[in-house]
Amino acid sequence: CREMVVVRNTEANLYNRLWCTFELLAAIMLEIDVLVAGEMPPEFISGRGTGSTASCTDPTDRERISGAMLGAQSQDPALEALVNRAMYRVSHAKSGSRVHVTRARRPFWRQKRNAVSH
Repeated sequence: CREMVVVRNTEANLYNRLWCTFELLAAIMLEIDVLVAGEMPPEFISGRGTGSTASCTDPTDRERISGAMLGAQSQDPALEALVNRAMYRVSHAKSGSRVHVTRARRPFWRQKRNAVSH
C-alpha cells in the first residue's frame, strides 16, 4: 500500500483506540503518506488527550497489539517518539491534507548534502 486514510471525527479522539495508534505505527514503519479527513475533537487540538491511554474492547486484541507495538519499539526505541510526533501532525493537519510520516531522524533539508565538484 502507498497510503493510509485517517478519518477523524469531532465526537471521539481516534488515538484513544489502540488499533488506530497501531495503524499509525504501521504507516511510520512502511513510510507511507497519511491522507487526513474530518476534524478532531476540540480537547485533543488544545493539547489534552493522547494515545498513551489507548484501549481496546477486546482484551485479546489489546494483548496482541500491545505486544506487537512493544516488540517494534524494542527493535527501535525511537518509535514511540515517532508515533507521538506523527499523532500530533495528523491530529493538527487540515482535513483533505496529506501527511508524510517517516522514520528519518532529521528532516531532509537538514541532512548533509553531497558536495558537487566541477
